[in-house]
Parts: sequence; structure tokens; C-alpha cells
Amino acid sequence: MFSRILSVVGLITLGYFGWVSYDSYRGGFFNLPDMPDGSYAISFKNGLRGIVLDVDPEEDLLMNGQFFRRLGLANPSRKYLGVAFDVPSWFQDAWSWCSPPTAQNYEELKSFPADFQQRFSSARFEAVCVIRADGEEIPRGFIFSVPKL
Repeated sequence: MFSRILSVVGLITLGYFGWVSYDSYRGGFFNLPDMPDGSYAISFKNGLRGIVLDVDPEEDLLMNGQFFRRLGLANPSRKYLGVAFDVPSWFQDAWSWCSPPTAQNYEELKSFPADFQQRFSSARFEAVCVIRADGEEIPRGFIFSVPKL
């Protein structure tokens, strides 16, 4: 009887770690580029993957390895929303570098369609993401956040 319970617990544990590994692989966390100190990774289901620079974390977790330095863990009271731009297929799995928005980015945001502005009207504009390739910056997306309720 004890061996069956132990087998079930082992199977559940193995399944959980398998699911976490697959989810991390799908999010691109196994091929993270080198991240500078104070930066955090975030990956969205729509394909936007970013390394967010200049973040002030709410919780100072002991996240020594870059695999565990994730923005959602550093700021657990915020829910992050990623808006991915259309890019060529060879850039869709690339990690982008995200930095806080500038005044020019806020002005560009005003030129977006009204439904986009309405959808994100109560969200905080957190970052602008770009892919750096061949000496140029290709816009990849925006990151917004809202409070977790």
C-alpha cells in the first residue's frame, strides 16, 4: 500500500517537473542571452520575449541564476500584458531588450488606434522592446502592467 502511494506521489512530481520544463522551453527560457544585473526576463504567449532593464523589484528574491530572474516573480502584485508587433518569422523567437518608455514613446502611443488606447487606458506603460540586429533596432513590442486584484 505504501509503495503505491509513493508511486503515485512520484508520478505526480515527475509530471509537474515535466510540465514546468516544457513551459520553460516554450517560453524560451532555456536560450536566454546573458542578462546584466538588475534585469529580468519575461515571456508572453503571443511570442514577445523580453529582457527588461532598469527594474525596481518589489521583492528582493535571491535569484542568482538568470533562469529564475523573472519579472513576474520580482513584482508579484502586478500583472504584465505584452503587445507584440509583427516581425519577420526569423525574429519571432528572438529575445528583445526592453527599456522604460521615453517621452517620444508616449507621443507615439497617442497615434495608435482608438480601440488600442481604450484597451490599455488604465494600464501602466512599462517598457518598449526592440531587437538589435545588424546595427539597427527593430521594434518588437510594448509591455504594460496592471495591478493584480
